Amino acid sequence: KWPSNPWPKDKKHKLLGQWNNINTGYALEGAAMAPLTRIHGWSREEVTVLVAGARAELNDPAIHAYWPM
Repeated sequence: KWPSNPWPKDKKHKLLGQWNNINTGYALEGAAMAPLTRIHGWSREEVTVLVAGARAELNDPAIHAYWPM
């Protein structure tokens, strides 16, 4: 399991969560921009607001999400 942020107590998984959080945070806007602006007709500002909300949730340690690997 790769945690989505550093929520785990285990040292190894906490570090994996930090790395995953940084990488996912960088990729969010790039992954969302093209489909939402080209296919759904959103403006760049609307996508930026959505991504900001997603980043806030991604950084919330109360959300114990993970990627199964």
